[in-house]
Amino acid sequence: MLFKNEMIFYKMKKIQLLVFFFLLLCMVIFAGCKKDDDTVEKTAEQLQTEKLTKTWVYENVTLEGAAPAEDYTGFRVTFAASSDATNKTYTTVNGQSAWPASGTWSFVGSNLNVIKRNDNIEMTVSNLTVTTLTLTFTIPDTGGRFGERNQGTTGTYVFTLRAQ
Repeated sequence: MLFKNEMIFYKMKKIQLLVFFFLLLCMVIFAGCKKDDDTVEKTAEQLQTEKLTKTWVYENVTLEGAAPAEDYTGFRVTFAASSDATNKTYTTVNGQSAWPASGTWSFVGSNLNVIKRNDNIEMTVSNLTVTTLTLTFTIPDTGGRFGERNQGTTGTYVFTLRAQ
């Protein structure tokens, strides 16, 4: 009779030990599992594009360091980009001769502080915050007569803009 009780005791010990190891294995498996992090780090270009893509309004404009002959009061430019940032566009209001009414833009190579418009004008981003954008660019004097830029509108422009 004692022998039968000992066997039951050892079987119970084995079952307890198996349950313990099973629970330990489950804890290791579940502790090793963590929630997948689906957030993807944004590239520097994506971050710069996000800062640029909004409507910017006139604060100040200079041409060769002085007030331009044209009146840019009411000027606004809206930079936009598709969600994958492959299609970048802009539209303007009161762009005068310095800005076409609309077009496309891109960064120049890996330099995220130079924007190139589709009319081949390269603009340097000298200040970009959440609320302020300063663009410097040069309109060349082409010396042409047919549809070329007018005298007095060529030279280096500095547009200081604020976010709308």
